[in-house]
Amino acid sequence: MHNINGLPDPRIAPDADANKTIALCDIIRQHHVIVFTETRTNELDRLMTHLHSTHKLVHVTNIAQEHVGRRGYGVASMLPMLA
Repeated sequence: MHNINGLPDPRIAPDADANKTIALCDIIRQHHVIVFTETRTNELDRLMTHLHSTHKLVHVTNIAQEHVGRRGYGVASMLPMLA
């Protein structure tokens, strides 16, 4: 289990958004079952672009627009693709 709150914050460093995505993808590749809690978004395309050949998104909750970006909303699950 990992708490990813310590990853670079895009509001502080200009290139942190790309660094955060790469760091998160590296963590994902090290695990067999991935469950994100409090995703705060419906858009996971940025992650899946980097993981399309290694992992499959198996579940994403649909967050109502008024709750996007707010703490406590969103769950997503990923599994590695089997060869």
